[in-house]
Amino acid sequence: MLHRARRSRSRLPAALLAASAVAAGADAQGTARLERVAQAPSAVRAAQGRVLLLDARGRAVGTREEQDGEARIRLEDGRVFSAPRFQRWSVSPDGRTVVAAGDPNAPEHAFVMAVVIYRDGLPIAAPHLELDRESSIVVAPDGRTAIVGHPPESRESWHALVIDQNGDELFRQALPKGEQAWDPVLLEHDLLVRTHDLRAETGPGRVLRVGAAGVETLFEGEALLQLVDLSEVGRALVRDRESLTLLDANTGEVLWRRAESIRPVGPHAWAHWSSRQADVIGVLHGSPRRAGEPAPPVRLTLLDTSSGETVAEANVTRRVSLPAARLFELGERLVVDWEGLQEVFGWKR
Repeated sequence: MLHRARRSRSRLPAALLAASAVAAGADAQGTARLERVAQAPSAVRAAQGRVLLLDARGRAVGTREEQDGEARIRLEDGRVFSAPRFQRWSVSPDGRTVVAAGDPNAPEHAFVMAVVIYRDGLPIAAPHLELDRESSIVVAPDGRTAIVGHPPESRESWHALVIDQNGDELFRQALPKGEQAWDPVLLEHDLLVRTHDLRAETGPGRVLRVGAAGVETLFEGEALLQLVDLSEVGRALVRDRESLTLLDANTGEVLWRRAESIRPVGPHAWAHWSSRQADVIGVLHGSPRRAGEPAPPVRLTLLDTSSGETVAEANVTRRVSLPAARLFELGERLVVDWEGLQEVFGWKR
């Protein structure tokens, strides 16, 4: 059942049922339907010994490999630079800002993480902090960096730090004591995070807005499992055990709520796709594989951004472990990337 907080701006007809290769079922008026238009190698591929560098949307913008005790960074535009052997890497979509986290002196087991921010291949900031491994880092398209985490010795004291593209600190805020924070989403001026009590992960949760002026609650709910970044259209999607809720990312207004128990396949399973035919939120989802049974199919579902209704669905070919799958838009196309091989979808009348 779908609940709306306001009248939707646009609506496409009922769901288009999908076959394993092509989503079929246009309505009588000739509404566009989803189809698989290509299968091709990824533009950026991880050669042997190299690891893909992904931006916050799951797009590959370069690779990293270990050479002579250093990390060799190769970006899609041809730039190359070297850095210490950190364990975790985050990068802006244009590749100009690269954030490294970890401990170069303990490449196998970094229990305490330091952070260094690179801009155009040069280090511009090394924030004075020590982070536990469960901390989160995200880089915005404009090069701003958000760091959310806690020191190793104090799991109850979480902080949020935002640094601009020049390496200057914009703000640093303590988060509510005793709450764990996940899924940072950078807005134009503020930061959103999803929190829950350290001792009750399946209990009540909150979406907090964090900024220079302080911390405030934007949304509250039961067992919040994920906060999805749709900041490019001023939205944020909250997933709990039984529903999906779309928020205005700046005000916290609930735009729609849909009863839906969905299991995204991994951290890059969501994408906003705006094309000439429709404006939708896509998600790759499936069921866990049971011992002795064939792998269940992976589904691509498209939801109308303004209403939450299902626009189209299709099966996609499961090729690697589910968390490795990535979904992202590319103009008039929606791309599912399975570690080197892409399935490309588009609309057809």
